[in-house]
Amino acid sequence: MAVLFDTLKLADRLEAVGLPPKQAHDVAAAFAEAISADIVTRQDLQLAVSGLKGDVRGWLTTQAFAIIGANAAIAAIVAALARLLH
Repeated sequence: MAVLFDTLKLADRLEAVGLPPKQAHDVAAAFAEAISADIVTRQDLQLAVSGLKGDVRGWLTTQAFAIIGANAAIAAIVAALARLLH
């Protein structure tokens, strides 16, 4: 996964303020690992959007059939009422 900063540069800065080299590199690596888990890539977004499009299409199709069914039921009720009133 991509890291948004230079871990070597961070380790060098930590060393410059007095951390031992191994500790500085370990801190930089841990920091990179911690923030990398939450980074969303363009590919992640494209997969999510394509999945969402499929979900929305499925939902819209279901709603369309429900509306058609409701309209058919209303038409049948109106026809039955019309027969009763005549």
